[in-house]
Amino acid sequence: MDIISETCSSMSQLLKDLLLFSKLSAGQVEKKNFELLPLVENIIKTIKPNTHNGEVIIYPLPSVNANESAIKQLYINLLSNAIKYSSKKEFSIVETGVLESNKQLVFYVKDNGVGLNAQQLKTIFTPFKRYHHDFEGNGMGLAIVKRIVDKHGGKIWLESIENEGLTVYFTLNSEYSL
Repeated sequence: MDIISETCSSMSQLLKDLLLFSKLSAGQVEKKNFELLPLVENIIKTIKPNTHNGEVIIYPLPSVNANESAIKQLYINLLSNAIKYSSKKEFSIVETGVLESNKQLVFYVKDNGVGLNAQQLKTIFTPFKRYHHDFEGNGMGLAIVKRIVDKHGGKIWLESIENEGLTVYFTLNSEYSL
């Protein structure tokens, strides 16, 4: 019964992810101005497991003019991945913040987890692509994140060293205030 329940739960999550992925294809996203910091803090409270053996650091974040539910999903996916893929470290460190580069704000989520090699980074945004099968997932998380960033007119890229961690960087074509 446990296996059936887990399978049903996995299928349900996959269907939700596919629906979200397809919804992000259609039309423009409705944007509004909102504070990003409280949104990210609430996400951490919700997704961080009690068994998490590390630290989650949230640096100051600006307000953004974006689709709030899409940005919430983006951070849920990125922070969940960071926590999940660093969970086997003796002490995991996950951090998120924003940098300024060429007069543009660059958001990031960083972990000290299993990371990826250069070859894997080339196809990481492909739907259903998974590289670490000893972790749960359906391979849709980063495909959804990329679609959200694209819908906001931004760019996304990753830097990683295998077995040392991964950093996801992204921009949003939006107005910001620090």
